[in-house]
Amino acid sequence: MTKLIDFGSAVAGEDCIIFDPTTAQVVYDPKPNVWIVSAGQSGQLVSFAAKADAQQALSIIQQYGLNSQCFVGREGGGFPPAPTIMVYWKVNGNAPTGTISNPGDCGVPFKPQDVTAVQLPAGNWVVMAGQTQLLNFGIAQNAEANAQLALSIIQQYKFTSQCFVGNKGPPAEMMYWTS
Repeated sequence: MTKLIDFGSAVAGEDCIIFDPTTAQVVYDPKPNVWIVSAGQSGQLVSFAAKADAQQALSIIQQYGLNSQCFVGREGGGFPPAPTIMVYWKVNGNAPTGTISNPGDCGVPFKPQDVTAVQLPAGNWVVMAGQTQLLNFGIAQNAEANAQLALSIIQQYKFTSQCFVGNKGPPAEMMYWTS
């Protein structure tokens, strides 16, 4: 068994699952009719309606060597997470970087210094990159704190793109960020 190393958190309040990417695999669960990417004792990392999306997610995990899955807004630490959530992945405590084959839908690049957390007139707390809404934490009591934490994480890890595999949601089947 591979020993997992906790690389620590660069941002206070990070909620992360450490896993061994060499144990990641795609399995089918007929009961809910989903394809699951799981990793050893960490269990389910993400699930998809389509097998091709699960295989693409596995390829991304393996190509980057992702070994931490982290969350903002996962109240109670449960799975599946609430729909207003940020999911990001790390490699040895850092943001994934570089170019990979078949990365999914990575949207418009942005500058981390241009990202803001704002409250919309309807009361929703959102994270914006210019005029593009990246995340919507809604109007829950903890929405402002989650939006501010997400902003801190984006800036700390210098994320420059938000990527998706499968359904963009909400909730997204797989969301990841790169720098």
